[in-house]
Amino acid sequence: MPIDYFPNRATYQRLHEMATVLERFCARAPEPVTLDQLAGDIDLSRRTLKGLCSSLNSMGMILAADGNDQWSLVVHPSKLTLDDVWRAASFRNRRAAANAPARSNGHAVDDIDMLISQALLAINQSISAHLKKFQLDSVRISQCGFWSLR
Repeated sequence: MPIDYFPNRATYQRLHEMATVLERFCARAPEPVTLDQLAGDIDLSRRTLKGLCSSLNSMGMILAADGNDQWSLVVHPSKLTLDDVWRAASFRNRRAAANAPARSNGHAVDDIDMLISQALLAINQSISAHLKKFQLDSVRISQCGFWSLR
């Protein structure tokens, strides 16, 4: 999918990384996944992988086990969709926005800010509705030579 569909390259990259990590959990389910296994499967730094797992843990998709270097998938792989990835990838952005300092000009949120917020919420809901149609375990199915349309 072209990067043009996303607000910026960093958003697409975060979405791609999150989907890749979560797909690895689906492929190995119900077994726990270690940081070493992820590092062997995915070409990302251990620090990045640990941060992604921390975000997935915060969203309740995976659960830390035996310290911070091993996690288990909480949800059945067939229940995970790209919408879950979308929400997990944007979780950090929402958290950062909530902790952001007040506007430098000191003005409160105005009508244009509210309008933009409403539009972005509607866009996110529309994206979410479409992404719910794509399940992450379909990657594993297609790698085995089977493809299932659900």
